[in-house]
Amino acid sequence: MSLVGGLVIVSVVPPEITAPSARAYAIAYRSFFWPMGAMLLSLLAYYIQDWNWLQLVTSIFPVLTAILYVIFLKETPHYLVTKGKHKEAENMFLHMASVNGKTLPENFMEELKEGEEAAVKEKLKSILKAPVLLKRTAILIYLWFTAGLSYYGLSFNVTNLTGSVYINNIIMSGVADLPVAILILLSHRLGTVTLITSAFLNAYINTDKFGYVIIIVCMIGKYGISTVFMFETFWTVEIFPTTLRSSLMGIASLAARIGSALAPVIVDLNMHIQTIFGPSLGALIFGIVMFIAAILAYFLPETNGQRIPETIAEANVFQTGNQKVETEEKEEKTTL
Repeated sequence: MSLVGGLVIVSVVPPEITAPSARAYAIAYRSFFWPMGAMLLSLLAYYIQDWNWLQLVTSIFPVLTAILYVIFLKETPHYLVTKGKHKEAENMFLHMASVNGKTLPENFMEELKEGEEAAVKEKLKSILKAPVLLKRTAILIYLWFTAGLSYYGLSFNVTNLTGSVYINNIIMSGVADLPVAILILLSHRLGTVTLITSAFLNAYINTDKFGYVIIIVCMIGKYGISTVFMFETFWTVEIFPTTLRSSLMGIASLAARIGSALAPVIVDLNMHIQTIFGPSLGALIFGIVMFIAAILAYFLPETNGQRIPETIAEANVFQTGNQKVETEEKEEKTTL
């Protein structure tokens, strides 16, 4: 549970302290460490065969991370403003401006305080009165569930592949996951909607297994769903309002964990249920779920280069035609 909470934090913080033009880079740098951790786990598992000791050793890393969080991680200035902590937010902005060799514009804090009264009163249940945001939240929850189900479904299937499970996992993590961080850097050119929909379709097409190319096919499928996982993280952050971003990200992440818990059940479903599809039953289920996700992704707004919504009211009209699109220059003016 603590690890999931940590993932939410590292997903929410970078986009809130960077301008739209730099948002993809902030996420990409973070994304390099996921496959590196997966490859390191394979290496540790090879040398530490006892799962009790393996669990103990791997528990050291989150403890160290928690210590670093306490020492270095601060609340984002946008979050502080929505909570009425203006002095702390101003000090944070002044520090950011100083580091970047800039000065704060006139009336900077006054502009950020606009809409503060509504933001302070916002609770999680407030999205029930925001139909557009509610629909997008439901779609994102399904996308997260699908990503968790498919990603771990393909990961757990490593034990069924030919060859060493340790080497296969390193290949699946290094070759399939690592390039995703590079692809994220292209998001500002191609757009998030196009990339995440294509990734879902790519993973859907490559869920079946055949012949001696099984590892290659699984690797391509893993690459597709890894792309989804990374992109939907900052896509979700850019759609959810600042006032509820952490809470809604937590719910979306929970949906992914539910999907990951169901993944091994579906992988071995053909062993318990006899159907005409035989061993392909699990792949068929994964494919259908991902195909639906690819369709639903097109109903979400393109967030590339757009200003992050601060309140539920802003998020509810974000890219609906009722909101005048903010220019990137204006956002960079208020996000140092």
